[in-house]
Amino acid sequence: MDKKCDLINECSYFQIYEGQRSMAIDVWKKLFCLDINKSEKCERKKIRKETGGLPPDNMSPTGELLELPEDH
Repeated sequence: MDKKCDLINECSYFQIYEGQRSMAIDVWKKLFCLDINKSEKCERKKIRKETGGLPPDNMSPTGELLELPEDH
């Protein structure tokens, strides 16, 4: 069994949107996070590797920028 992405527990995107976009979150985690090899396709992870910095909190694993929740 493959390992999960090493960044899954600290990903600000999932921390912010967890209770609001649950169906999308589940799909994105399956496509990008639950398999270490698939996680290399994550745009958030790519930015961290390329720049050494954090991607915007509202950037999804696909690279799409979403509207931030009102309480953020």
